[in-house]
Amino acid sequence: MICCKHILNKGGLGIIKRYALITLLLILTSQPLFAQPLYHLTGRDAWHDVKKGESFYGIARAHGLGLWHLRRANPGVPKCRPGARLLLPVRRAVPDYQGSGVLVNLPERMVYVFAEGRLKTFYPVAIGQPAARWQTPVGSYRVTSKAVNPTWYPPKWAGLEEPVPPGPENPLGDRWIGLSKPGYGFHGTPSLYSIGLAASHGCMRMYPESVQGLYRSVKRGSRVELDYRPVLLSVDEAAGECRLSVFPDVYGRAGSLQAYAAGVLKEAGLERAVDKARLQRIIGRAAGVPEQLLGTTRFYFYGRRIPIKNLVIREKGEVYLERRDLGVFLTFVGLSDGYSSTGVIDKPLAFQAVAYRYDVIDRFAGLGIRSYRRILGRDYLPLLPLIKSAGLSVIGNDGELFLNCVGVTP
Repeated sequence: MICCKHILNKGGLGIIKRYALITLLLILTSQPLFAQPLYHLTGRDAWHDVKKGESFYGIARAHGLGLWHLRRANPGVPKCRPGARLLLPVRRAVPDYQGSGVLVNLPERMVYVFAEGRLKTFYPVAIGQPAARWQTPVGSYRVTSKAVNPTWYPPKWAGLEEPVPPGPENPLGDRWIGLSKPGYGFHGTPSLYSIGLAASHGCMRMYPESVQGLYRSVKRGSRVELDYRPVLLSVDEAAGECRLSVFPDVYGRAGSLQAYAAGVLKEAGLERAVDKARLQRIIGRAAGVPEQLLGTTRFYFYGRRIPIKNLVIREKGEVYLERRDLGVFLTFVGLSDGYSSTGVIDKPLAFQAVAYRYDVIDRFAGLGIRSYRRILGRDYLPLLPLIKSAGLSVIGNDGELFLNCVGVTP
């Protein structure tokens, strides 16, 4: 053990600081970025105009959804009447997935199938009932058995003495996919209206066509992840939007959806950037669709839009720009991206600019601690100090900012 007195006697206060800094850096770099991963969007919003003779159930099943998914996405449509317009919630938020396997988000009641890191398809499922003894368990499992037209051997709770042979009365339907947790798995069901509900005794029920597709996609040994995330944060890079998907906390594990969502946003660095009223509306609906939480701010320089690729975050009077977009911004407005740590840019316009240096040690030594923030897993920097110090004027609204040079014509 190192003696602190010996270090101090050697004039080693700086050594202590360096040890503390190194320890802090090791702790920080060893921690995962998100406990809640950032999701990405797949699919597009789709709409269906109800025709005569159609039902909610028929429309949902035809589009690979449970009745529950369709009804939650359309709370303002109480009856399936001809001419009614329905949102089909086929746009989903999915995580990055390494390798091949199956992922189920229980509050979402969806199973996602991945092949070599790419989403192959997804299916609706019924999950276990909310009562503690029937809840579908969370965890990492493997497929251990597969059967076509299985025989059901009733457990004690079923109150049946004889096995149920294959046929229309078999609660397992025509396919069984067993997991490494004994007694649990995916299977078909004669109770088709239960798909999307919390209705089973722990297993995951599926439409016949869905379980047949899953049966073909997996093999013995395939990975199956059963997750529980009632709030999903995703980014639509193409549209410049950050979206939030909220599902009912069916098993009551989140404490409160408000607190859970607040934790997700804090981990993403967005806790101060979102509109609180909009957030509350999204949580209150818990519609199970990716709803826009915030959009990017568009920049214009003398009427020309600056081609910034990433989200621009507005937060309590400040504007945050993703670090990789700084060079694009500076070049577009005629500034050099070769600025020095003194903040002086040697260009004909002789603008004074704020230096933004990303150096982990500098951050904790106090040199850049106010410059950088971690948002959405990336380095964001405040842009308004740079704009003002560069002699640029700025006007605009929530979605657009217009920049001009004060007293200088480019």
